[in-house]
Amino acid sequence: ALPISLTYGKPKVVGVQLFDITSTIRRRVFVGVIGTAESGSEHPLAKAIVDFAKQELAAEQLGRVFDFEARPGFGLKCSVTHVDQVFAFRDNRTPSLASERDKPRANQKYAVLVGNRKWMEKNELEIPMGADEAMQEFERCGQTVVMAAIDGKVSGMIAIADTVRDEAADAVMMMRNMGIECAMLTGGRSEE
Repeated sequence: ALPISLTYGKPKVVGVQLFDITSTIRRRVFVGVIGTAESGSEHPLAKAIVDFAKQELAAEQLGRVFDFEARPGFGLKCSVTHVDQVFAFRDNRTPSLASERDKPRANQKYAVLVGNRKWMEKNELEIPMGADEAMQEFERCGQTVVMAAIDGKVSGMIAIADTVRDEAADAVMMMRNMGIECAMLTGGRSEE
């Protein structure tokens, strides 16, 4: 077998969806908290989330993570603090999209879970209405979706995808024309 990579191997965040826009968790705080939580992870998708958070918030550093636990096949659990400092030290030349109510309180501590649906259910969290449909839509587009809970409430999800190489379709077609049977293996989730 000749393994080839159809993607660049550099996943990126392609979508963020909050489930309750009337909650106290706004998009920028959500991104800051989840990005900080993922900074404690070695998972390949964690880097995409951390990079996205830093870019979205125009920050070099995120908050602090402690009590970090990774659960293979499920996700992570941790506490996050000092997210307020991400907003306090922003470069004045960067336009701020956050109003005062969108910023976290000073020294706010967040209990965070990030992972798959089973991880949320294992922690006895209620999955919001519409979450399954939104998740399926992202997945239909070939994206990996992680759910995120903050302070005991599933607050949103993040969709991650890798870019398909321009030459991937041509490479597969050429191998098929040579009589080589092609199959795609992914690191994605298994269907039940």
